[in-house]
Amino acid sequence: MFKMINPIKSLDDMLMSAANTAVHAWNFTTGRTRSELSTLLFGAGSIVLGVDSVTYPDATLVRSYTTIPIYSYITVKMGIGSKKMEERENNATHKQMKDLNVEMYKYLGKSIGILVAGISGFFYFASKMQTDPDSSNSDLLWSIGDGLIAASLLISAADSLPPRKNCLSRGYDKLCQIAKSYQRRPAYAIGK
Repeated sequence: MFKMINPIKSLDDMLMSAANTAVHAWNFTTGRTRSELSTLLFGAGSIVLGVDSVTYPDATLVRSYTTIPIYSYITVKMGIGSKKMEERENNATHKQMKDLNVEMYKYLGKSIGILVAGISGFFYFASKMQTDPDSSNSDLLWSIGDGLIAASLLISAADSLPPRKNCLSRGYDKLCQIAKSYQRRPAYAIGK
C-alpha cells in the first residue's frame, strides 16, 4: 500500500537533524555548548544585517529602522535566555524529567527559525530577480543574515551536550598517554 508522507514533518525532521549534527560537531571540535553556538550565529547574523543597512542605506531604509532593533533585542534575549534554558534543561535531565518551559522555548525557537529561514529564502530569490546591483547585493546580504539567525534559532532547539575539552586538547592528552605507555622500562635479570 501507498503510505502518505507529511512533507512538513519531513522538512522539520531534516532541519532538526542538521541542527543536531551541527551541535554535535561544534561540541566535538570546540568543546562548547549549544547555547554558545546559537548566540554566536545570532550575533553574526545581526552583524551581517547591520553591515547591510550601513552599506546600502537606500535599499534597506525600511528594513533597517524596523528589523535591526528587533533582531538586536532578540540577540540579547537569546544570549541570556539560551544559557538559562540550557541550565534548566540540564537540571531536568539529571532528574530524568522534562521542563515544560524549556520544551516551549525550544518549540518556539524552532518555529520562528523555520519562518526566518523562509524569509531568508525569499530574499535570496529576490536578490536574483533584481536588476539594480545595490538592491541585489542588499537582498543577498539580508538573506545571509536571516539564514544565520534561522540557523541560530534551530540550533537553540537542538540536543544539549555538556561542555568538554576541545579536540586538540583531547588529542594532546591521548598522545601524552601513548608516549607514556612506550617509555623504557627496566629489564629484569633472569635468575640462575
